[in-house]
Amino acid sequence: MQAYRYATIVNQGGKLVLEHLPLQAGVDVEVIILVQPPKQAMPNRYPLHNVPITYLDPTAPVAENDWEALQ
Repeated sequence: MQAYRYATIVNQGGKLVLEHLPLQAGVDVEVIILVQPPKQAMPNRYPLHNVPITYLDPTAPVAENDWEALQ
């Protein structure tokens, strides 16, 4: 027995249409329907991509008390 995989979507009214199958007319076939689980959305790996950066006070000193030279 040969097996062919053909993925399609069920139309309105529950109709399933298979076209352009690699078979001769009159060949006996058995159809098994496997329902695929819904695909889950992948979590966003880069949530800050394309998010604008805003600097509130870019020239303000940072960690001034941690510098030994200023002690």
